[in-house]
Amino acid sequence: MNEQPDMKGLNQLEAGVNLYKYVCILGMLNFGTPEERKVAKRELHELDADTISHLNKAAFSAAADQLGLTRDEMVSLHGE
Repeated sequence: MNEQPDMKGLNQLEAGVNLYKYVCILGMLNFGTPEERKVAKRELHELDADTISHLNKAAFSAAADQLGLTRDEMVSLHGE
């Protein structure tokens, strides 16, 4: 039986807020001052840790397939 991509413990509003946070953080990383980039890196690590805790392995596999990432690229991004 194939596991379906799933997110547990977040409702749609919380997921949407996290998505918006990612957009803002990535904007800070790309266009911010050096101080803003430091803050964005710290915030990104915290948001990643929170997001990862709500996703199952099938969600990562589906994302990798859709983005065309190799297994090595996924390991370098996610660590597994």
